[in-house]
Amino acid sequence: MTRLTAYELACGCVRSQYVGRVNITLWMEHGTYHVRAHDHGNSKRLWWDSYTTVFAAHRRFEHGVKLLKLLRPSPEHEGTTVRGTGSATVIIEQKG
Repeated sequence: MTRLTAYELACGCVRSQYVGRVNITLWMEHGTYHVRAHDHGNSKRLWWDSYTTVFAAHRRFEHGVKLLKLLRPSPEHEGTTVRGTGSATVIIEQKG
């Protein structure tokens, strides 16, 4: 996926990608770039980070996508949840 420019984000464009049931979104608001991951299956926000540069925000977005793809539970791990523990940490937690 192509990175959006600072101008495109300032005009209201949003970069968004689903990894399983987790949606990662990058947008700009009042001169600040926000990157947020939300697990729609559990109705929980995993993280929400803010940056002053578009480069740092895109790096966080792309790192989050790669991390979630690596940690994405396989079908044999039913009942496994992805949850956030800090601004840049995601862990897998086994229920039960």
